[in-house]
Amino acid sequence: MRVVNMARSHILPWGGGAGPYSPFWIANHTLVKQWVQENGLKAATEGMLAGHMVARSMEVGEHAEAAAVLKRPHIPGGIRTPHLHLEGDIFLLDEKQWKEFSAKMMKKFQAKLSRVNAVSFEQAMGISEAVDTLV
Repeated sequence: MRVVNMARSHILPWGGGAGPYSPFWIANHTLVKQWVQENGLKAATEGMLAGHMVARSMEVGEHAEAAAVLKRPHIPGGIRTPHLHLEGDIFLLDEKQWKEFSAKMMKKFQAKLSRVNAVSFEQAMGISEAVDTLV
């Protein structure tokens, strides 16, 4: 499923941005691409995404939302399960795959943080907020 080609633009076909996490996918393009290739992942199709959204909606009792999902040609955000964006494709991950991928991301974050000597007040607040959700 081609949603957006992150290598060229972060504007999606329906005119919006690639979501609040666009910078993450752009900054981690190489890591994501390498991981997708190493694990032989296949891009999700629209049918897979619609089916996934319906299943998730049914889990939380949002039947009207599930029906609405099937009527949309694209799913502009809102996938609440582990997934990766790469060059316009979306790759759904199971829990085991997500744990493996997120472990690689944590190593990258740890290496970056270990090189930092000082941060701004706003950066400290953002880091603190993120780290506090982990404990």
